[in-house]
Amino acid sequence: MLIDDIGSYLATAGIGTLGSSIFLGNMPDAPDNAIALYQYSGNAPELVGNLESPRLTVRVRNTGYSAGMEKAQDILDALHTLADQTIGGTRYLYVRATGSVNHLGRDNDNSALFTIDFIVAKELES
Repeated sequence: MLIDDIGSYLATAGIGTLGSSIFLGNMPDAPDNAIALYQYSGNAPELVGNLESPRLTVRVRNTGYSAGMEKAQDILDALHTLADQTIGGTRYLYVRATGSVNHLGRDNDNSALFTIDFIVAKELES
């Protein structure tokens, strides 16, 4: 699954730790500094070629604005350059950001919130 693969990729890249600072499909209330990955619909699968293009949203929460922006930028740098790699048994042709890091403001605990959106081209999972 996309978010499992990308979560593992980010953990291997030293961005965070799955289950401690990187979460899949939800952003828990704790810890204060966290990353959450969400998959959502992209383009329909290709009729020929066994490819699909889902979308990925990465959210970053951090008690400090600068630290949160730096973490979000690290994620952007790690994923935007990912190309022609097999992760978790799935071949990823590319992961491309659809824009730069977006600051969403602050949550009720005054933590800074950021988001980055990506389009992914990958082989269909069997």
